[in-house]
Amino acid sequence: MNPELMNGTQSIPGPPNGLARLKLIIRELSAPAEFCLVLLVGFGPLMIFVLPNIVRPKPVVVNSAGVLWFPLVELMLLVPVLWIGKLRGWSLRTFGCKISWKTTGAGILLFLVAESVMVGVTYGAGLIHPEPGPVRAAGRLAVLPILLISLINPVYEEALETGYFIQQLKRAGMWPAVLASAAFRGVFHLQFGISAVLSTFAFGVIFALVYWRWRQLWPLIVAHSLADLLALFYANFHAT
Repeated sequence: MNPELMNGTQSIPGPPNGLARLKLIIRELSAPAEFCLVLLVGFGPLMIFVLPNIVRPKPVVVNSAGVLWFPLVELMLLVPVLWIGKLRGWSLRTFGCKISWKTTGAGILLFLVAESVMVGVTYGAGLIHPEPGPVRAAGRLAVLPILLISLINPVYEEALETGYFIQQLKRAGMWPAVLASAAFRGVFHLQFGISAVLSTFAFGVIFALVYWRWRQLWPLIVAHSLADLLALFYANFHAT
């Protein structure tokens, strides 16, 4: 028999600690509140990098240190976002991330289509509003930072800007979810100029439509990775 009951006393559980209280709050969030929290945690700190570049003259000048730190920051931000997802019952697996030769080949094809559309939109926007190239390298970029950002950034952006957006907004229908995903992606690239916003928006529409149809992130990650590699090696080739 419990000694406390024999003594006529019963232990009363104390108040939950800070972490337990935080978990309880997150689990009880409404869907819109969760959406705002994920965007705040996932993208709020990155605005430290983005905002100064918006008011600076274009193009954005990058170096090896910046190219290295940016994906590492994204990786650190992905940890609390996935922790929130675990508490809320979703993860990268629920977004669909089947890796196969078929989805990899689809990613390469998607890269060719999306990159062609981006070049066309950039060219058209340049005729109306000429701008210098969005990125310029301040000296040759090291290979390691290029590889890291080309591996981590696509996973981060496609998981949140496409997978999470579509999954959370799918109740509103295809076009609201697709356009919201693409618009957020475009606005988040505002530091690279108006042409970059428009071309990134077009890029995002294609990616969101593909994800809506197949619900698989891997083709998007492959295509995005190839696009990042191409952009960075192009910047490296034209380094000052």
